[in-house]
Amino acid sequence: MEGSGVDASISVTPTSAPDPLAFTARVALANRTDGDVRLDRARLSVPALALEVQRDGVPVPFPPPPVPGPPGPLDVLQPGEETEIRHGRLLPGDADAGRYRVRFSYPFPAEWIDDPPGTGSGELVTVTSPWAAFELL
Repeated sequence: MEGSGVDASISVTPTSAPDPLAFTARVALANRTDGDVRLDRARLSVPALALEVQRDGVPVPFPPPPVPGPPGPLDVLQPGEETEIRHGRLLPGDADAGRYRVRFSYPFPAEWIDDPPGTGSGELVTVTSPWAAFELL
């Protein structure tokens, strides 16, 4: 999201394939702030929580995410540092052929981005990448 200090980008490989299970998304997150950014890698790795997929502008649903366990340790992304998260199986096995697009979109607690831990207001800052296109043949 512009102004959040966290940049997100996404790419899909391959960009076209006949197998709906062949697609993998690579999300890159970069800390452009002057302070640490905290990441819940476990939740960011669940496609249903961190990705949006559309076919012709219509959302493609993911299976429901697993029941969340207790919060785990947060990873720290230091100023200027980047990290990568990969997501496989962007489409269900019975997906129809067509043009699709995907983006990363995740509501970070504001305190993970710009406040010392434990001082947050409870506000959320949604970090969103541009869309990346791919095609199921």
